[in-house]
Amino acid sequence: MKQLLCFFLLFPLLLSAQNAGTVWYFGAAAGLDFSGGTPVQVPGGAMETFEGCAIVSDAEGNVLFYTNGGGRDPEQSGQTSGKIWNRNDEIMYDMGGTEGGGFSAMQSALILPKPGEDEVYYLFTMEEVEFNIGGSVPGQPQGRGLSYFEVDMALNNGLGGVTVVDQRVHVPAFEGLTGTIHQNGSDYWVAIVDAAPEDNRLLVFPVTNEGVTDTLSFPFDGTISGQLDISPNGQWLHCAGTVFPFDNATGQLDTANIIDLTPMPDFSLNAASFSPNSRFLYFVENTPSGRVLAQYDLESEEVANSRLIIANLPENRLTGHMQMAVDGNLYLLERDFFLGGGPTLSVLECPDTPEPLFMPDVYMLPGSEDIPYSGLPNFSDHIFATQPLEFAFEQDTLTLCEDEPATLSVPEFPNADYAWSTGDTATEIEVGLDSLYALTISTACETVADTMAIATIDCDTSICMIALPNTFTPNGDNTNDTFGPLSDCEEPVFLNFLLRIYNRWGNLVYETSDATLPWNGEQDGEPAPTEVYFYLMQYQVERQETLQTLQGDVTLVR
Repeated sequence: MKQLLCFFLLFPLLLSAQNAGTVWYFGAAAGLDFSGGTPVQVPGGAMETFEGCAIVSDAEGNVLFYTNGGGRDPEQSGQTSGKIWNRNDEIMYDMGGTEGGGFSAMQSALILPKPGEDEVYYLFTMEEVEFNIGGSVPGQPQGRGLSYFEVDMALNNGLGGVTVVDQRVHVPAFEGLTGTIHQNGSDYWVAIVDAAPEDNRLLVFPVTNEGVTDTLSFPFDGTISGQLDISPNGQWLHCAGTVFPFDNATGQLDTANIIDLTPMPDFSLNAASFSPNSRFLYFVENTPSGRVLAQYDLESEEVANSRLIIANLPENRLTGHMQMAVDGNLYLLERDFFLGGGPTLSVLECPDTPEPLFMPDVYMLPGSEDIPYSGLPNFSDHIFATQPLEFAFEQDTLTLCEDEPATLSVPEFPNADYAWSTGDTATEIEVGLDSLYALTISTACETVADTMAIATIDCDTSICMIALPNTFTPNGDNTNDTFGPLSDCEEPVFLNFLLRIYNRWGNLVYETSDATLPWNGEQDGEPAPTEVYFYLMQYQVERQETLQTLQGDVTLVR
């Protein structure tokens, strides 16, 4: 019999950050390029903005287009109009001061892929609260609120073109604009604050191939203004010191079971960010003893009491935006009140850990007398999602057939180093017989370790061993695409077999009595969402006298 050796993983696989956020353009032609791992400063194209902006790159990390999201009438204000630039820094579309968002909206723009169309993007824009400085635009007495454009990158020889212009979604709305991916992995959610004087509501809009198709409204008896953020895992929405549970399957906000941090020190309205693993929330706070960067642990039983001051910040500075990046760090923009020159970027390293490292003023940014900017690009932070470095072998001892070499393979975590007790440093090693293998996996921020013993048996006279993995990835790459029984026998003979799969609500999503028909990750002919499922498997193989039962959970990862 030929032995089959598989790795076992107790935790979901890390989801690699997408390259959409590889390059940042912001401020007065400021730029960062993360494609080499460590970000380097680059020219920021033709970018002109006071606060909000957005940029998107392709799967290889190449800039597609970027925007300041909106502006004012240049002749009337002397300031820039809203523009969309292509990757060659040419104007793709000029909003002219009458379309798009606002010149000083802190989240003036957000770019999301259009579901079902590989080369088309939605560009959402948000109005500024000062929209009527010098008089409102005729026909826009409450400003432009939330609007969207469509950009088709297949046009103009791949430089892109705007095909849908300034579609009004909701008026009035100011400043805050965020989004996240739908649990179905295709559609999106966009969230804003309703600025109507008689209302105090958060609004959530489903975004599909058809555009913005509905409005979900959530009244709230508390402060909702300024910047909005949805956690990378899509489970929390933060606004003005209040954290709301969010369901990225339904778009529902839970306004009754909030985490209320508003009694804490005075938060900056725009310097806030979740950690990439969504466990921590960071703020710049103004306290009686000065400005500080503080951390809150959302997994703590008393989140407010988990407050930890990470760093004391210089006085006499204007706090700009804070944004997570593809390298797993957070970046904080600040500007000196009195000195000339440009802003600075500080870096919070290892923000997924209880003790991150704050590196002040790592980057000196280009200045501008015309636009003393304070904003960073606005992204849907799900593209930066990580999970803790958590790994363990499912078994303390793995039994193999005698006299047959085998390969032990473990998951590949991004930017991680592997150290085996054998001296190997790869994710796949050859294992011998009756030996103990220790593995240490480490990144710049975390380290995990585990051991597994290898034992041997005479497979020619032994009963086939049956096991089930606890993750699978039905993405069509012909690797780990299905969920079903694994065996150390080449072709185990099942005398009886039944496999049932249930979702977290207890609904049956798959059933088979044929061991050769594993679950392909579909439910009713459609891809089942990424989440944890539960299984019950009953089986009996040759030389086995009784029916065996295995039950547990499996994580579907797309």
